Amino acid sequence: GFGFDAVKGRTVFGISTQNYIQPKYAVDTFAIQFTNSDVKLDLGYAMVLRDRFLMAPILGLGGGSDHITIYNTEPATAATVAADPGREINLLQGKACADISLQMHWLLGQPASGEDNEGFSLGLQLGYAAHYAIGNWRYAESSITDGPDGFRQMYYARLSLGIMSTDLGRGNAPDENMQ
Repeated sequence: GFGFDAVKGRTVFGISTQNYIQPKYAVDTFAIQFTNSDVKLDLGYAMVLRDRFLMAPILGLGGGSDHITIYNTEPATAATVAADPGREINLLQGKACADISLQMHWLLGQPASGEDNEGFSLGLQLGYAAHYAIGNWRYAESSITDGPDGFRQMYYARLSLGIMSTDLGRGNAPDENMQ
């Protein structure tokens, strides 16, 4: 995935995108693969704000799609394909996404004396994500009314590498519980 966060005062806002691809698995002579994509707008509050560290709870809301590909793995001749052109099936469904997490980012390395705090960062995000299907699964131009749907949820941990340029701890009066 990819994300961009900005901090203004103690407000954290950003955008993030994730793409998941499950390994293909076989059922009889068919291969099946599930992929999904999410895009979310993120909003949070920097509870801990230091020159080289940030910790913030984040709420993300957005949407995305799930995609299932099913195809026949048997070798085919031109006559087989002409007789059965539907050898590959692509199903698509939209969804709403919500995510609540705790993000922590550490600025790596030591800045030279008097230099700004900027460089590579290491991040950890621990959270809970929920997805709810919107509408029916789509196949070509038609709707599949009895396909899988509903509510999907998961807990997750995500590591990230990034570039950080910050003066997080400067000019912000720390709260008593942040010491």
